[in-house]
Amino acid sequence: MNLSQQFFNLLLHFRRHDLVAFVNEHSRLYAEAQISGDYGECISHYYSVMSKVIDEYFCGSFHFVPPILPPEHQSDEKSSPCLCNKSSTMALPVALRQLHLRIGQSLELGPGKHCLDIGCGIGDVIKNLAFTGAHFTGLTIAENEVHIGNANFRSLGIDNNCLLILGDCTETLPVQNESKDAAFALYSLKYMPNLGHVFAELDRVMKPGGKLLIYDLLKTDKFDVSNEKHCKLLSELEFGCGMPPLHSRSELLAEADKAGFQLIQANDLQHESGMPFYHCFSHSPFFMWLMRSRLTENLIKVAQTLKILPRGFHEFNKIFIRGTVVKIVEAGQLGILSGSEIMTIKIEEKIEKKSIGIIGFGHLGQFLKVELGKSQQFVLKKIWNRNEDADEGVLGLDELNAENLEGLDLVIELILSYADLFVGSTTALANRQTLKEIQHSLKLHKNRSVFIPSGALWGAKDIQKMADLGTLKSLTVIMMKPPTAFRLPALSSDSLPELGALHKLCEESRATNQPKVLYDGPVRQICQLAPDNVNAMACAAIAAHNLGFDNTRVKLIVDPMLHNWHIIECEIGGENGFRTRTRREFAAQHGGVISGENTLLAFLSSIKETLYKPPGFNIC
Repeated sequence: MNLSQQFFNLLLHFRRHDLVAFVNEHSRLYAEAQISGDYGECISHYYSVMSKVIDEYFCGSFHFVPPILPPEHQSDEKSSPCLCNKSSTMALPVALRQLHLRIGQSLELGPGKHCLDIGCGIGDVIKNLAFTGAHFTGLTIAENEVHIGNANFRSLGIDNNCLLILGDCTETLPVQNESKDAAFALYSLKYMPNLGHVFAELDRVMKPGGKLLIYDLLKTDKFDVSNEKHCKLLSELEFGCGMPPLHSRSELLAEADKAGFQLIQANDLQHESGMPFYHCFSHSPFFMWLMRSRLTENLIKVAQTLKILPRGFHEFNKIFIRGTVVKIVEAGQLGILSGSEIMTIKIEEKIEKKSIGIIGFGHLGQFLKVELGKSQQFVLKKIWNRNEDADEGVLGLDELNAENLEGLDLVIELILSYADLFVGSTTALANRQTLKEIQHSLKLHKNRSVFIPSGALWGAKDIQKMADLGTLKSLTVIMMKPPTAFRLPALSSDSLPELGALHKLCEESRATNQPKVLYDGPVRQICQLAPDNVNAMACAAIAAHNLGFDNTRVKLIVDPMLHNWHIIECEIGGENGFRTRTRREFAAQHGGVISGENTLLAFLSSIKETLYKPPGFNIC
């Protein structure tokens, strides 16, 4: 049965209907919806009549698909009374069924899986996927669709795993939290003006890692809001279907992304088949002539006058049948409307936020407070500092106690009995007793972790691998900075003579504008003399654990010509004459005194990496 015959069947279908009231009520409800933004009542009214039409004349599914299978798959073509494509490809019901099967495969549906159909209509897609053994819940705003669909399921004997329920996706879904493994929305999101709310609700009801498949009518990038023809076409189509302004692809994906859904696959059936999504209409020149012909329109008027057709049918056809078909085809031909892209998006795995405490509120601590406040992975609970600051929520060090540590997952600087330890000042580990106590605590608390930020040091993990294998034979770290970047402790009567020598060399470098070697020796000693300058070297000594703080060599060079630049070089020696050298140059801030943005971001990245590290000592 072809499209033209089906059109005449539609005329007979409505011969006993009085459609004046339906058209008038639709116009009233749509006008109210445009003002309120709530299209629910208008959509429900639209489907109170159109559901039966879709069931009997559109194969139960009011979404379109281009024919994509070869002729050998056309065995069902003659058996269906639905609108069908009589080209050399396939019948519309076959194409629809193949689309539905493809949806089931994409969502990996099977026994034990729970799937939600958003805007299910009378449940034709669910009917075609019932064989998978998955449990299906269809959600529709139209009460008559619930009755029709569930009656169909009972007659087919699939009502044990297929159910339609009444619900409005623009409100709270009548579905339990994290109860669905998968969901699909076929030509239904176009009815939902607030996609942000819809995706937020789907995020609530879907399990972490669940997949959502979308197939919908969308505006394309070719739609021009300043083009009168474009706007008129789509606004009349929207009115004829009782739907709000159509969404664009980019708008839809942006709202999905905000709710934690990421696009993982997109396939446009129009590109795969070489035929447009509206092919089921446009392939028949005679059918399109019937839709557009003034002769057809005049014959309908005559039939209405003679009461062969019901009152109001001419206007009903103009808006809901002919109007919808012609506008879909014309908008598709202009390239401003798409309707055949399968988009599969996946909800991100939910990671429970890690509770953070920070000891120290200098430049780095202030940076971390701002950045961790933006994070979806961490929540900053406590800050301690030498000086209390109630306005910033900073506690004094005297309040660093068990009560305030309770509930923290990670403390950036301390205490394994209560939380994992992120060592912000790595030079503290040069103290043998401190390192020994941390190692002992790790043995007592085997589920705890200590994290060492690599910071400005590149290649720390490769150094650690060589140390693990015992092939690391030597390591020298060379740091070059301008004099203003060396933050040396102030001299006092208790200062070591070596510290005085460092101050003197820095002054000489400034005075002569010449580079000076401040230190050349093991890491341990310089960590005690200038702890604020050599965290990268201390990290190197931890990574090179077979060499340690006493056999990892450091060379500090002060050079006024570097201005706002820091340079770190690593010379690594291995077995059989293996040698490699790395060099990193990076800009500092504020005259070279404070670490540059790249170093701060590297530190933040190290904190984020703690989410994926095992118990024990970790460089990140």
